Amino acid sequence: QSTGDGGASYNLGRVDLESTTKVATIEGVGGNRGGTIYNEGTLTVTGVAIDGVESQYGAIYNAGSATLAGSTIQNANADRGGAVYNVGTLTISKSSEISNNTATVGAGLYNEGVANVVNSAFVGNEASESGGAVYNVGTLTITNAKLQSNVAELGGAAIYTVGNLLVNRALIADNVAYNSSAILSKGATSVVSSLILANGDESSKSGTYAVLVSGGTMELVG
Repeated sequence: QSTGDGGASYNLGRVDLESTTKVATIEGVGGNRGGTIYNEGTLTVTGVAIDGVESQYGAIYNAGSATLAGSTIQNANADRGGAVYNVGTLTISKSSEISNNTATVGAGLYNEGVANVVNSAFVGNEASESGGAVYNVGTLTITNAKLQSNVAELGGAAIYTVGNLLVNRALIADNVAYNSSAILSKGATSVVSSLILANGDESSKSGTYAVLVSGGTMELVG
């Protein structure tokens, strides 16, 4: 296990990591920033499964341009960004799944940069503080995605955001927290044509606290 950055790959140029016949699996590596991959260049990960990674900041740490397509990250653990920590430009697409990851904040994704999540899912992630699926302090767009069965102890089990957030045609369901089980917004948030249901706090699981706006703005468009 590495104690530096990029447990399996440290990229300053261009890396295309692709499985053309079946999903390739990377298991059990670790590091500080990027338990599997540290990227400052251009990174494309296609058809790859990353499983069981320990790090401080993400199984993948992206400070460049990264695309995760048709891939999975599961069972990763970090302080921030269990699966992905992004300070660059990130796209998660093509039925990628981020599942069963843990972190203090942002168990699925911790975003400080610009991130787009398209046709993908965040399922069963758990934060001991905030942002069970996603913790956003940058600019984040989520389109045709599912955020389901995520947990946060303090708030925003699906999404905790203090940045700019657009959610479009998403399913946000069955997420559980003690405060704002689905979305806790302290930034500028727009939710368009999305379904938010069956979210609740841990004590009641009653569907209350689906959305909480605290010092930010929220626009809901049917």
